[in-house]
Parts: sequence; structure tokens; C-alpha cells
Amino acid sequence: MAAIFAASPAFADVRVSINEDVFEKEVSPLQQDHNNTFNFTLSLTGKNDAHYTCSDGCNYDIKLGRTIRNEKYGSETTYLVRNGSIIIELNTSSYSAGTTIKTNGVTSCSAVTRISLKPGHQYFELYRISNHEKMYNSIYRITITSCSISSS
Repeated sequence: MAAIFAASPAFADVRVSINEDVFEKEVSPLQQDHNNTFNFTLSLTGKNDAHYTCSDGCNYDIKLGRTIRNEKYGSETTYLVRNGSIIIELNTSSYSAGTTIKTNGVTSCSAVTRISLKPGHQYFELYRISNHEKMYNSIYRITITSCSISSS
């Protein structure tokens, strides 16, 4: 796919929405399976500017190529353009995740997220959305990903 995500004003005023169905097998403090949907939208507003919103309640302006640190959860997220694609890299103490977004221009897009445990960790350490309680999952997997793109 050719990409519109180059370091130029050509990708301004584009909105990319990603929907991911997630399966989690929690082992502590509860022992149960979770099927959730996570949504996020990246609105590209200028050469290196974007606005990010998600179903977890996040809502902030970002600069492509910069890293945002979340002190509360001990994570870092980097948003960048690499090889004509938008890359979102999340690093936590126990796992890393990377989402690659590609597009053919302004009519279609695709997204792939890869999640992997870091060496020395047996569980994915996450925070429950409802009460921010720390939980440990033996499985944390994206089962379905969809992507849509539109002009802002």
C-alpha cells in the first residue's frame, strides 16, 4: 500500500480510527476471561501534529516522533512515522505493543498490533479500566482489528 503518512503536510486533516477486539485471560486478582473492545482515533492535524482519543478516556494532542510517559501506569507511548506508516509503540514494565497503520491514501487503511511479553515476565500486567486495579493476564491478544480513514 502506498502511504499518505510522510513527514509532510500531505497527511494533514486525516482521521484514522482503529477498533480492536481483545481477549484477556486474567489470573489475578480474579480468574476470568475478558472479551473487550478498544477503540482509538488519531486525527492528523498538521505536519507532525495529531490528536489522540481512545475508549479508555484518553484525549490529548501529540507530536509525531515524541514519547509520552504515563507516570501513573509506568508506561511510555511513542507515535512516529516510519517507512510511510504511522507506528504507535507502547512499552510497559511487563510487555510491549506496537501498532502499524498503513493506508492507500484516503479511502482505506489497515492496522496490525503485535503484543509481546518482555523477558523475565510470565504475565501481562495491566490496569482494569473500571477501577484502575492492577491485574495479571496470562493471555492478552488482539483477535480482530478494523481500520477506517476519513478526512477531518
